[in-house]
Amino acid sequence: MDSTIPTRHPAAPRSVPGGWHYRHLTGPRRRLARSQHLSIATMFLGSGAMRKLGLPPAAVPWYPLLRIPFNLVRTVWTRAVPGQFERAAAHGREAQLAFIRTLTGAESAVIGGSAEHIATAA
Repeated sequence: MDSTIPTRHPAAPRSVPGGWHYRHLTGPRRRLARSQHLSIATMFLGSGAMRKLGLPPAAVPWYPLLRIPFNLVRTVWTRAVPGQFERAAAHGREAQLAFIRTLTGAESAVIGGSAEHIATAA
């Protein structure tokens, strides 16, 4: 089968935020994360693809529109202020580790750990 030919049944995104591990306000935070997820997916895929995936086609892409101005200001600030790039990198790493804990819960996870066997096999 040619991988460039679109299939009739595209893979639907999982409802990932429903399984994330939040310490506080679990229900509302999962609903917010799902709304953010659908908002981003709607922006990139469009309502037609969302409908084909069985997801709500009327989801408004509110989250990217809300975040873009903040991200632009943060990017300009990070590049303009001396030493801010290093601080932003350290903060980004802390945020990344916190997000991994949200995804995995109490278990530990290592970024790239699932591909470790590839290096030993080669």
